[in-house]
Amino acid sequence: MIYKSLPKSVGLRRITLHKSVSSGDKLYLLLVECSNFLQDLSAAAVLIPALRARLCGYTGLY
Repeated sequence: MIYKSLPKSVGLRRITLHKSVSSGDKLYLLLVECSNFLQDLSAAAVLIPALRARLCGYTGLY
């Protein structure tokens, strides 16, 4: 429930889930696009650890 944990001030634009089409292991990429995410660093500080706790993989802020 990423969209519920983000404050409106971060300006959520889109949440996109990409899945690999190759055979074998499945790879997923979750993109969360926000227009003002870095303006509210407290939201970033809360969301990034929450994503790490729920997902197996790498989490970054770009």
